[in-house]
Parts: sequence; C-alpha cells; structure tokens
Amino acid sequence: MYVEGNIIFFTPFFFKNKNTAKSKFFVVLKVIDNQLILGSLPTSKDYIPSNDVIASGCLELTEINLNCFVISPNEPITVCNKHLRLTTYIYGHELDTYELSKLQETYRIEGSDYTVFGAMKPEIFSSLIQCLKKSNSVKKKYIKVLT
Repeated sequence: MYVEGNIIFFTPFFFKNKNTAKSKFFVVLKVIDNQLILGSLPTSKDYIPSNDVIASGCLELTEINLNCFVISPNEPITVCNKHLRLTTYIYGHELDTYELSKLQETYRIEGSDYTVFGAMKPEIFSSLIQCLKKSNSVKKKYIKVLT
C-alpha cells in the first residue's frame, strides 16, 4: 500500500496538527528507509493567482514562492485510468513526512480505514517529482530525499 506513486484515500485522515479528521487523498512520494513516508495531501483548494492559472502540470511562481502541481479532472491519473473528480492541487510547501509504523497502526482495514485509489501513471508521477525537485518552496531536506 505504501508504495511510491500510490494514491490512497483515507476515511478519515487524522492530521498531525490535530485538525478535524476528514476523508482525504494521500500521495506516497517516497518511502525512506522503511520508516518514513514522504507524502502529500492533495487538495481541491486553489491558491494560484488568477493570472497564472494552468489546466494541469507544474507551476512554479518564484516571485511569490509558490510551487504547485495541478491535476485536471479530465486527465486519467492512475494506470487503471481513474480520474479525480475535481481539479486537484499538490503544493510543494505542504509536503510532510509520516511515520510508517503510525500509519500502519492507524489505518489497518482496507475498505474501511482506507482504499488504494490506484498507482499514479509513471509519466505523471515522474513529472510531479521533477516539479517538486526543482522548486524553491519545497524544503531542501525533501528535495534531497526526492533526488
């Protein structure tokens, strides 16, 4: 389940900052020494300035320190050709690490606690990783892990 490129849907996801738990997608970006997961919690919230809108792909706005990978709902995202319902945004500054043992302890039952939505298409996953690696808004320690 915690394989690089997998998209997992948690029902619900329990946030580190103790915000109210809610159903959430999670993208596994990197597994680190079988102990940590570098991941992203994609969102449907659009924080891109209106004059810089793109339909899909990488957006790097150095003047405002914003990095975002946009996924269009019209684009099949998984190898099994699933689409996300809404335009989805992966913001570089929101990457985080998660303890693998805690994730495994919290989300035990597939179909109840989580479902594996699918494996991201390799070309899309590669574009996402390249987008994040080239960004100034991604923490340097995460760029190092992605390299």
